[in-house]
Amino acid sequence: MSNKSYLCCTDYPDICPSLGMTGFDATEHVRAVGVYCVPLAWLALFGPDSLVTKVIQIPGNEELSIRGDGTVEVISTNTYSYTITAPIASRELCIDRLESNIPLLETLLQQPAGSLALHGACLQAALEQSPGEYATIELQEISCMEGETNFFVNLRMVLEWFEGIENPQARRAARALGDLDLNRPIGPPRSFSTDSNLGDIDARNQENLIGSGYHDVSQG
Repeated sequence: MSNKSYLCCTDYPDICPSLGMTGFDATEHVRAVGVYCVPLAWLALFGPDSLVTKVIQIPGNEELSIRGDGTVEVISTNTYSYTITAPIASRELCIDRLESNIPLLETLLQQPAGSLALHGACLQAALEQSPGEYATIELQEISCMEGETNFFVNLRMVLEWFEGIENPQARRAARALGDLDLNRPIGPPRSFSTDSNLGDIDARNQENLIGSGYHDVSQG
């Protein structure tokens, strides 16, 4: 398991399009990737009303195994299921929410006003250039990292912050989801391509805020 989160845009009107959508193509439908985290700017696209819970069915299959005596044995694996919660909303609604939620994210992370505007612009460009009517985050690979109960409590807490429901634990929840080091400044996203001296921690901070794979606003 690679422990990544994926920001996806598709015409599939449900969460987990990689598992349920016919014709899902990661090169086309995955717009950005987070590693060992949920990049926090992605959460600015959604509210608590965006959360959907579903049961995922993983079908069993049959595999051939060669015994020591050379005979072939058919081994069947059982179908299993698990429950996953993730946000989904129309791409247009996500773009609308982004404008009002980026300033709220700055407040949540105690960053200067306007300091995350370019990060929001990167995210907006990625969405505007995306195919598909719906945006969602695939969380299957990382929801187990902190324990699923804690993970989804933190996720809802941060989304509720964007709806004006303040909670003294919301900043801790955001740091747990995004794995940010807020003792260091968060530079503009163009630093990925123009600042060769960007240290590992600062580069990681930027990636944990917006993910990787974005249109670079510094290049127009």
